[in-house]
Amino acid sequence: GGGGGGSGGGGGGGSKEEPLSEEERRDRDAGKWARGTIVVIQGMSQARELNGRSGAVVLFDSAMGRYEVRLADRAVRLKPEALQLHPKQRKKNKAGKGDEVVFLTEDQKLAREGMYAVRMDPQFWYDQALERVFEATNEFEVLGLEATFTEELSVIKKAHRNSSPAVLLDG
Repeated sequence: GGGGGGSGGGGGGGSKEEPLSEEERRDRDAGKWARGTIVVIQGMSQARELNGRSGAVVLFDSAMGRYEVRLADRAVRLKPEALQLHPKQRKKNKAGKGDEVVFLTEDQKLAREGMYAVRMDPQFWYDQALERVFEATNEFEVLGLEATFTEELSVIKKAHRNSSPAVLLDG
């Protein structure tokens, strides 16, 4: 597994990430960040492709000393030092509590915000498209179709149109 190396790595994407306060750092390192906390991965030396990616905390595994972080449809386990609060989470933490109308529980709102942060991460979707290509055993799997005989070319054309441009390198 590769944990992060240090807490000082640069996040990607040019976002204004403030360093963690002493209290935030203590809570993070003690495994106190709640389910749904939106985070940015940083300082990874082994799995550098994760640096700058957004996700949401699922749980803290105290036996392993790792947070499980959800990156849309895959989860990774990371050392606390590899996590920084996402700017949306920081804003949420600073927002006043009690004077807003609440339609969702706090956990539901944080989970939704985490999903949006991941959904808007273009690197995640590019990575997913490439993984689909590399894991495919035939061209139909790349498009998410079963390899069966069909005379309905419209199904194949539709899947092709709906695929990520990263997958459709026709050259």
